Amino acid sequence: MNSLAKVKMRRMALLVGVSLLLAGLVIYGVMKPDPEEQEYSRIKNIILSSEPGGNADNEETRREFRKLVEKLKPETRERLVTEIMRQRLYEAREKTKDLSEKEKQAKVDEMVTKVKEGFSKLNPEQREKIKEDMNSEEGKKRLKKSIDFYYTEFTTEERTRLDPLVNEIMTGLNSL
Repeated sequence: MNSLAKVKMRRMALLVGVSLLLAGLVIYGVMKPDPEEQEYSRIKNIILSSEPGGNADNEETRREFRKLVEKLKPETRERLVTEIMRQRLYEAREKTKDLSEKEKQAKVDEMVTKVKEGFSKLNPEQREKIKEDMNSEEGKKRLKKSIDFYYTEFTTEERTRLDPLVNEIMTGLNSL
């Protein structure tokens, strides 16, 4: 093989190598997860790996977690909340699927009692804080989203069974 052919072969190999490198960079740029999506997945996994209401006692943990969630774009935050609510609904259905209607109703009655007790134990400062939150635009949006979720994601039978609980929550909120 003469030197001209060797030079052409090296140039061709170099051109192919650079082309593959550029193609790899383009593919990586396209396929690389969006940082927002990575954070979304991380937060979702943290929430779903914990028990519902598990860290409710730790105010500092809730505050730090709230900061993480608030960094997400509003549409990503909304999608996160909806997915978590759907997953929690699925988990609740799985836990109660083998219960009789009477047992399911007893669980609802127990939750109604806990909600009543919870509202009665609120001090004036807590009541005012909840009232302010519920009267804010963000609070109104959350409440509307929750009610919409209730009417679209729950079955008719579930809504019929849970209506006393929802009524008690709304009564408690209105009493603030």
